[in-house]
Order: sequence, then C-alpha cells, then structure tokens
Amino acid sequence: MIRRGLITACVAVVFSALSTPVFSQNYYLVIGAFSTESDDVREFTSYLPNNQFDTAYTIQSNNNSLHLYIMKTSDKEVAIAKGEKLQQAISDASANNTLPSNQRIDLENKTSVAEPVYETLASAGSKSSDNVPAGGAVPLKPKGKYFKFTIASEDGSALPGEVHHVNLAEQKHLASFATDAYIDMMKPGPSEPIMVVCGVFGYKEVDKYIDFNNPTHTEGAYQDEHGAWIIPYKLTRLQKGDVSVMYNVGYYKDAVAMTPSSKKDLDELVTMMNENPDYVVKVHAHCNGKSGREALMLNSDNNFFETNGALQARVTAKELTNLRAQALKSYLMLRGISGDRIKTFGWGGSEMLVNENDPNARINDRIEIEILKD
Repeated sequence: MIRRGLITACVAVVFSALSTPVFSQNYYLVIGAFSTESDDVREFTSYLPNNQFDTAYTIQSNNNSLHLYIMKTSDKEVAIAKGEKLQQAISDASANNTLPSNQRIDLENKTSVAEPVYETLASAGSKSSDNVPAGGAVPLKPKGKYFKFTIASEDGSALPGEVHHVNLAEQKHLASFATDAYIDMMKPGPSEPIMVVCGVFGYKEVDKYIDFNNPTHTEGAYQDEHGAWIIPYKLTRLQKGDVSVMYNVGYYKDAVAMTPSSKKDLDELVTMMNENPDYVVKVHAHCNGKSGREALMLNSDNNFFETNGALQARVTAKELTNLRAQALKSYLMLRGISGDRIKTFGWGGSEMLVNENDPNARINDRIEIEILKD
C-alpha cells in the first residue's frame, strides 16, 4: 500500500507548470508528490503500466515535497495528450486486472481518471531546480537504468540545455531530458538502439548511440558514485555549412508570431551574429502540414510574440513559412544585424519531422539556421 510519505497519488494525473526566468515555461507530467525520498517512491512507480515510461524525480516544490514526473515539454497540448494516454493505460490495466489487487484498490479509492490540475512548482528565482536531486540525495533504485546527461563547450564550461531521445528510423521525437538530472530510462526492444541528440543553439548538434546493456560503448560514458551512467556532450561552435535547430522557437497555431519563449534563442542568435561579424546565415522556416490555411499575420505593432489584433489571411503552407522567416529576419535587423547577412527560405510542410496529426506535431513548426559564411 502507499504509505504516508505520499502527499498526492497522481494516478489522477497532475500537469504542473514550472515557471522559469523571464520568457520560458515548461509543463511537467507529474505522477506523484512525496514528502521524503523513501521506499514509497519506488513503490509508487509500480503504477506505471508495462514499465514503458522514463521517469525523473528532481523537481522540488516550495514546500520541499518531491515530485516524480515522466515528461517535460514546453507544449501544454503535448503534455495533455501524453497524460490522457497514461490515464487510459492505467484505467485499462485496472479494468483488465493486470495490476496487483492492492494497487487496484488504491486506484478505485483515489480515482483513476481526473481533469488536469495546474500547479506552480517553483517560482522564478527559486533555489529549487528540476536539475538538482532534492537535497542532493542518492538516486532511488531505478526501474530501468539511471542516466545523467551533461553538456559543455570546447573550453569545458557547462552549457544549459536539453537532450532529445529520437527514433531516426521512424523520424520520431520520443522524449526530452534535462541535463544534470537523474533519468530512469527503460530498456528498449532488442533491435532498438537509443539515439540521444544534443542540440544547443549556436553549437553543432551531436548524436550519441547508447548501448543500454553496456553504456561503456558510448564515447566518454562513466558511472558516478551512485551507479548512474553519465553521458557527456562536448559541443563546438557552428562553422560554414552547419545547420542548427532553434529548439526554443515556437509558434502560435497557424500564426506568423512566435511564442514568448522563442526570445531566448533569438537573442542568442543576435549575440552569435555580433560575436562573429563575418557570419552570413540562412533562415529555414518549416510548418506543420502542407495544406493552405487561414493564418494570423503580425499585428499592427509588428509584435513578434503576440497575436492580439492580428489580421487573418488565406495563405499556402509555403507562404506561411516565408512570412515566418521574414519576420525572424526583421527581428534581427531591428537589433542591428545587417539584412545583407540574413537569407531566408520557406519550406512549407515538405520537411516535417512527424506526421501532422502526431501529438508532437508542433515540432514541425520550427526554424533552422544554416551558416553560409563564417
């Protein structure tokens, strides 16, 4: 049974928004909250059907409780879709008697399906962090195997960012993992290598295959004092011919305006262009879907991060991406970057990463920067 270390048994799934400084907001699919790290947390993970979810437990709220989560995303709709899938899986497992009887009883008592609850776990400027295990404690016993990913520049300085678990064969994005957090990764199928991509804007993207059974086969991998496998990434600055995805740049649905969290990468691009005065770049814009649509233009104030007051116009997918690329160019020019150094190209929906109806389809709305001259 779940004992009193458990504050919230989120078989009734809770979506929690973690406020981070200034412009960005992430959504965490939280499945449990605990007052302490103990056997209760290990026991609670048995609620996850078929051991199919990677987990992390490094969010600490203002009341010092420990939050166990299985997903982090800046896209609220993706979190909701994943939560609904988890809710259905738990309901099916309970109905089909595939969970132990004591867990079925708990599910009945605690309600297996619930409306999402939004809760702020840590405010901007809080010392609590999703990247630091609560109290620096030893990781719990994993259901799969613990990994921790680190990112550094050429001079060894730590870089903020995330790594991305992808299926290259099926062109699918599976999960994003914060750096410096213990990630409990599940063992993949026998013919499924783990590909983890590290993309920090302004640096060359690095791909690493991870052999789950023997992580020593991964370059630079080692175990820390807790037995977790550390997977280090060392990144180098972009050079001529390189392409970097602006992972933090996102768009309002069918709009030219970007979401506020996009400013992080845009300002990094401004800095990169100023630090490298010989750079000439091409902005590649992509969108979700190949069909025409009613799209929101930039509003009369040319606000790059707001749709209020924006007029609608019928456009093709290619026209939408051309407008997005031109808007990004305008943003750079307003910050002192010469227009001669910025080329643009709109791809429409011809280079989508996932199917347009996929829960993660918003990753198709993306910007890539190619270095034409360095």
